[in-house]
Amino acid sequence: MTMRITLLAYAAFLTLTAACGDPSNPGPASDQTSERANAPETPAAEEMLPTLKEVIEREPRFSTLEAALEATDLLASFEDEGPFTIFAPSDQAFADLPGALSIDALTAPRNRELLLDLLSLHVVSGTLKVSEMEGQTLSRRAINDSMLRVDGTGPVITVNESVLTITDIEAENGVIHVLDSVLLPPSDL
Repeated sequence: MTMRITLLAYAAFLTLTAACGDPSNPGPASDQTSERANAPETPAAEEMLPTLKEVIEREPRFSTLEAALEATDLLASFEDEGPFTIFAPSDQAFADLPGALSIDALTAPRNRELLLDLLSLHVVSGTLKVSEMEGQTLSRRAINDSMLRVDGTGPVITVNESVLTITDIEAENGVIHVLDSVLLPPSDL
C-alpha cells in the first residue's frame, strides 16, 4: 500500500511539474512570458505622428517655408514645443510675393527681424482644426501678438484674406493648414 501511495504521489508530482513548469528549467512558455514582460511597449504605427518640424521638412510644397524658418531659427522650435497651429504658405504663395518682399530679400540677414515677424504671424498657440472653424468667424492671436481673423462662414475658410487650400495636416505637436498666399502684417509690407 505504501508503494502504491508513493507511486501516486510521484505521478502527481510529475503532472504538476509538467503543468507548471520546472522553476530551475524554464521552458518555452516561461521564456515567452519573460520576453513580453521585458519588451518595450511600442505604439502602433498609426499613432506615431511626425513633429511639425518633420512635416515641414518632408513636404515638398514647404521648401521655401522651411528655408525661411531656418533663416530665423524658428524651425527648431517646431521639433518639440507646442502645440501650435501653423497657417503655412505654399512655395507658390511665397513666389507670388512682390519683388521687394521676395523670399530672397526677406532671408537677407538685414531683414531677419522682418522675416521673423512675418513668419510668426502664421503661427497660433494651440491646435485649431477645421471642425472648429467651419460655420463661424473666430479671432486668434498669432505668436507675434497680431490678431488673425478666421472666417469659416463661406464656401472656403479664410485667414485674413488667405484661403486654406489643404487642411488638418496633423503632427505630434500641432496641426498645419496650407494657405494660398502669405499673410502680411496690416501696417506694411
